[in-house]
Amino acid sequence: MTEGAHLAIINSEVEAQKLAKLFEAVTEHINGSENSGLAWLGFHDHFQTRDFVTVHGDALVATGYSDWNVGDPSGGGERCGTMNKQGRLNDYFCFKNIIVFCETPTNVLSVNCNS
Repeated sequence: MTEGAHLAIINSEVEAQKLAKLFEAVTEHINGSENSGLAWLGFHDHFQTRDFVTVHGDALVATGYSDWNVGDPSGGGERCGTMNKQGRLNDYFCFKNIIVFCETPTNVLSVNCNS
């Protein structure tokens, strides 16, 4: 990961739509993903079921964006946060290999946390 980068946290509808556009643009270049319709974000409910927090420990609802996909969060062992190509949040199995969205402290969004 780039120094200081972390899994992306969506803070607004505008940011969600920017990520959705980026997601759509890179879809054809994704190799090895177990689900090309989802991308990792920086939130989870590991501490308490359906009590989602960011990688910084803040409540997801306090981030300014919590627009879930219909039927989500679904639980059933899905504890880690993702987004779909429409920019909606989704919970998913943490061990799955899918694309990752990262950001730096200056809010530069990236598909590759190593650059």
